[in-house]
Amino acid sequence: MALSLGDGNVIHAYSRVKVTSIDTVNNSHYTYRGWGAPKVGYTLETASSNVQQSAPAATPVSSSTAVTSTAQQMISTAKNTIGQQASYFGFSNNWCAQFVGWCAKQVGITNLVGTRCAYPSDFAEYVLNNNTGSVYYFRDTHSSTYDKVGNYLRSNCSNTSNMHAMQRSNFAPQPGDFICFLWKNSAERYTWSHIGIVSAVDGAKVYYYEGNSGGSWSNSQVKSSSVSRTDLAITCYIRPNYSGTAGNNAAPAVIEQNSTLAINMTSYPSSINVGSSYGLRGTVSSNYTIKQVNGYIINSSGNTVMSTTDYPNSYSMDVRYANLNNNLVFNRLGAGTYTLKIVATDSKISRTWTANFTVKGSTSSSNSGGSSSGSTQTNTRVGIINIPSSWTSLTLRNGPGTSYKAIAEMPQGARVTVYPDKASSGWYYVNYNGTQGYASGRQIVLQ
Repeated sequence: MALSLGDGNVIHAYSRVKVTSIDTVNNSHYTYRGWGAPKVGYTLETASSNVQQSAPAATPVSSSTAVTSTAQQMISTAKNTIGQQASYFGFSNNWCAQFVGWCAKQVGITNLVGTRCAYPSDFAEYVLNNNTGSVYYFRDTHSSTYDKVGNYLRSNCSNTSNMHAMQRSNFAPQPGDFICFLWKNSAERYTWSHIGIVSAVDGAKVYYYEGNSGGSWSNSQVKSSSVSRTDLAITCYIRPNYSGTAGNNAAPAVIEQNSTLAINMTSYPSSINVGSSYGLRGTVSSNYTIKQVNGYIINSSGNTVMSTTDYPNSYSMDVRYANLNNNLVFNRLGAGTYTLKIVATDSKISRTWTANFTVKGSTSSSNSGGSSSGSTQTNTRVGIINIPSSWTSLTLRNGPGTSYKAIAEMPQGARVTVYPDKASSGWYYVNYNGTQGYASGRQIVLQ
């Protein structure tokens, strides 16, 4: 049974529209009341019964999740078209986004999500630019497309205040959200692959209605589907502001969990020879975003010889491809004992990992930096740091020039051991408290 409203709209049987009464006017016409402004004289397309029809219950929703009546209308509108194909709606090409737009038009919320609905991005851009909703996105949909949605929206939206970078395991989808996917085989070409309407959520799964599901666009259908809440194909959720209040745009409450931050080093030195290179291996991982990873090489005097920092902004970091390998250069270390120290920090806690190692042999004349407790350098002079009053210190670097990495800072009046034979282009090679490197000769007075 369906009720034609005479203006191109049809109320189908089992819709979620609440019909308060249907009064017989004659054998073929009825008075309809109860949804918006009362309308009279609409024709009942199948006049087999004038008994009020009730919609079947939607997939159960968690009792802790509030669903606005408008969001429920979106869900029911989608549900009532299960099995329909493109021809039912008049679509002539891929239509998953068009289906969501069609449902929005039936419910009357195009002011919230816009009238352009060719792609999932159209909804995301509209709700952000018009402040009518929020986008909750995941940076690591596929490793090769890190933060693809975030980068797209920042480039294409004038208002990004309601964008929220989230973690899947902590995010709580809500019925009425638009769920967006990026298929792995499309990751290099597209930002979005598919969109649907969330109907319900439980502890492990998200249930949703989707158009253009299965087969080519012309013979695909509206279907009810589900997916794991942590599926990597889920790239974002779009949440229209159904309630019409600013509070609906706030980031949803997260499920608080203890941090699992861990530093797992699988390859690191225990004993190497002077001038030997070494490649670190391992991972840093957490269930929260890893904000920063610091690496240090510390000599036996407790001075930091080398240091570096990574900013993963992700849930894992491969040490092999990180700054820890690029900037902790073991072949520049002099003979001695050292500590390799790694400190990782996520959005909750910090962890520290350390390992001691030895560099064997004597420091050769070609060694360009590092610490040496057993150095056999000859022809040395005592030098005194003499810097302008506006300076706080003189930088010790691992090469003769300002482009080389800073490895220590030497204050005014500090005493250093200078190796004149290793001077280069006005830079002295010096030993400062066990750390060796180059410093500008103009700020060192030889004794």
